Amino acid sequence: MKIKKKILSGLTAGILSLISVTFSLSAADAEFIASKEDPRFRYTYIDQNQQTVSIAANGNLTGNITIPSVIDGKKVTAISEYGFSEQVKVTGITIPESVTKIDSFAFNNCTALKNVKIPDSVINMGTRPFILTEYESVLEKNAGSDFVLINDYILYKYIGNKVNIDIPDGVRVIAGSVFAYDEDINSIVCPDSVQYICEYAFWDCNHIKSVTFGNGITNIKLNSFTSADMAIYGYLGSYSQKFAQNNKYTFVPLMNYGDTRTEIIYTKDLRQYYFSDETSFSRSGIKVCTRKYDGTLTEIPDWEFTSSPEKLYK
Repeated sequence: MKIKKKILSGLTAGILSLISVTFSLSAADAEFIASKEDPRFRYTYIDQNQQTVSIAANGNLTGNITIPSVIDGKKVTAISEYGFSEQVKVTGITIPESVTKIDSFAFNNCTALKNVKIPDSVINMGTRPFILTEYESVLEKNAGSDFVLINDYILYKYIGNKVNIDIPDGVRVIAGSVFAYDEDINSIVCPDSVQYICEYAFWDCNHIKSVTFGNGITNIKLNSFTSADMAIYGYLGSYSQKFAQNNKYTFVPLMNYGDTRTEIIYTKDLRQYYFSDETSFSRSGIKVCTRKYDGTLTEIPDWEFTSSPEKLYK
């Protein structure tokens, strides 16, 4: 059995406590202010100007809870680590579009929590914020693959055991600790859609030899990778190249300077079939693009298929 599964699956309260010490301080260690506007909540400041806050529960909550986007005149941009932990009577949570971060174990052991509405504004997610909730159990049950997703774009949990990991197209955010402690992983390939890799995503995955990034990556959080002997494959002049240089990883360009290539991109609404005369092919769900050495894509609008759908001409 993998170390990852021993630690991150079926977690006990003791293991949760151990992980919180290893990764970061809990919400209880921060200085919170009880809201005058809504006493159900408390918050701590995020920025020095005290204009944005991270929110948590203040006392016991019941039923469906809507988290405010503004409280005491401050914009709510984060859900605190362990902020709503042990709220066993909460059945639903609605998170406002002002929130960009849901911190680790935010709703830990909210056992009755089933309905969660998360806006697409969330681009930073900590370690298993919904652990030991009915919501997470349903996510896993309905995953349909090795990858447990939230809103089709947040990679929340990995339940497979592959050595070479291909992140699904459409994933924008890889949440915290998704692959942590998995010592079997050798390689990671991220599609263009991946933009954000959160803290500890590949923590202690020390046998990773290569990570390939598409052109979408813009932010890799602290301690996302701990493997000392790996190469970063990416496009010239991209964020991935800067990340490799700043962290003293070997950088390998996916294309040489000045090069271009034609790529076929298949979208989710792909429908592949020939028309009845068998001389033309359906375009539904297919894009043809030119890829430059820096990773940028330019769509080719006036293309046609020949009798073989993989051979193109303008």
